[in-house]
Amino acid sequence: MNYAKLIKQDWPLLSFGFLLTALSSPGQTFFIGLFRDSITAHYNISVGELGLIFSSATLLSAVLFFWTGKLIDRWPLRYAVMVFCSLYALAAALIGLAPHLLIFAVAIFGIRHLGQALMGHISSTTMARYFDHNRAKAISLASMGFSAGEAVFPLTVVALIGLIGWQETWLLMAAIIILAFLPFLQLLLNRTHRDLTLSTDDHSKSAAVKDIYTSEDERHWTRKEVLGDKRFWLMLPALLSSPYLMTGIYFNQASLAVEAGLDLTVIAGFFTIFALAKMSGTLLMGPIVDRYGYLRLYPPCLGLLTLAFFILSSSYGPVSLISFYALSGFAIGAILPVAGSMWPGFYGLKHLGAIRSMAASIMVLATGLAPASYGYMLDAGITISQIATASGIYCMVATLLLTYLMISERKRG
Repeated sequence: MNYAKLIKQDWPLLSFGFLLTALSSPGQTFFIGLFRDSITAHYNISVGELGLIFSSATLLSAVLFFWTGKLIDRWPLRYAVMVFCSLYALAAALIGLAPHLLIFAVAIFGIRHLGQALMGHISSTTMARYFDHNRAKAISLASMGFSAGEAVFPLTVVALIGLIGWQETWLLMAAIIILAFLPFLQLLLNRTHRDLTLSTDDHSKSAAVKDIYTSEDERHWTRKEVLGDKRFWLMLPALLSSPYLMTGIYFNQASLAVEAGLDLTVIAGFFTIFALAKMSGTLLMGPIVDRYGYLRLYPPCLGLLTLAFFILSSSYGPVSLISFYALSGFAIGAILPVAGSMWPGFYGLKHLGAIRSMAASIMVLATGLAPASYGYMLDAGITISQIATASGIYCMVATLLLTYLMISERKRG
């Protein structure tokens, strides 16, 4: 089935996934990083101190996500969306209203956990769970929301900060979440023709749901079993690459602008290139994954990210910067349907939410370490260019591990 037929058949659930990933944007590092200088000036703190707050909040989010992420296996989907979106709006409002730094830190934890962690997790788990033969294409279409947010929000946020102020911008986001996104998400779930009872307890599953389970491989792995599987550990360096490395770049866009001799608005504009390339990579890779499988496609995707970092390390010229944002965007976009299909492909559907939340917790942990560690490296005089060189080497090693895994799986199969 091609994209057009899939959209025609399942547009409500696909639109639901798309809106959730777009809604993750206020919790993402690229979004919060645009407020860096406004926040440090308002609270009279250094970039390193803000990075420590951001990292601490994200690390706490990673720990909590180990439990909250598996709620998607237990709560009805409509209920989960209502609860999490309501809390998400509250966190956004709290950032705008925080009277002192401690409350601001609590709000940052909320926006990170509910936005970065849970919105994308609910979307990806829903697509992987309710789509079988068209799983990668469904994940690709839903993941377009990430690209849409990265294309629209940077320039919009910079403009809003200048027009109404940084705190008022957060209050506006809270109103949009609760008054626009949440009602529309519930409307889309009501319009879908699919049985959404999969998130309830095993004893109440319908026959259709049981058919979905038995359509996969017989074995459905638990978290403990996954942790004992060497494939998980061989994939882990690759899974951590873009969360850690790109988060560090996102959070320090202002430092990249200074090193490159450019205005922050110009750097924010590069996200449009990044988003379009990411969208292209996701759309292109979806049908390919459904046809040829996920594992053999992961190494070349990560190889493109390796190349992107080496290009950034070589020059800050216009061609190099455009190439970096285009290649990294395409690589990360292509990885989305690959990694999204990998979890149910390797480990089954029954505990999918729990397994994905475990993996995502580790990735959120990586995003939490990035701002503080990058901040201290920059404070120590290490440049973005030098960090990019080290990032390229890391990605190269992760690519080799994926290649070894791919060869091992072929021999075993």
